[in-house]
Amino acid sequence: MESTRCKFLIVGSGPAGASAASWLSRLGAEDVVVLERLSSGQHRRYHSVCGEAVSDRMLRLAGIGTEHSVRAVDRISISVNGSSSTEIGVKGQVVDRNALIEDLLSSSSARRIRGRASSVSVLEDGFLVETTAGAFECECLIGADGAHSVVRRDVFGTRPEVMVKAVNTLVP
Repeated sequence: MESTRCKFLIVGSGPAGASAASWLSRLGAEDVVVLERLSSGQHRRYHSVCGEAVSDRMLRLAGIGTEHSVRAVDRISISVNGSSSTEIGVKGQVVDRNALIEDLLSSSSARRIRGRASSVSVLEDGFLVETTAGAFECECLIGADGAHSVVRRDVFGTRPEVMVKAVNTLVP
């Protein structure tokens, strides 16, 4: 079976994958492909669940402005199982995660391909990634495919040891 070749393949188009695509473009990298598992509608629903606050320091270090800020955050309140809460001072922004991701991807020169990675093989000169959109051979592979990463599983042989369920609620 014929495979598509590229220099860089980014598996995942969430914040990490979009940021990687953006930085590769800023650094002048060419022949970058981003593999997007979700359709645009699915992507919007999935990422609207967890936008939350991002520290001003992280935004500054990532070279991301505050144009996608929905609200500034100056403190957070933490409580466990209804116990009394503790407030902590912070400096951050609640961001429109979907807009941020789309802006990062749109500003990059990466080709966006819809498909889901199913396996990764290590080659002498790179990687072979089997996907629902076909096979891709790349020199450099960036795994940005989340907690149940196919890249981590197949390249490093590891899975998350523990998955913790958490509830995080933002109140305007």
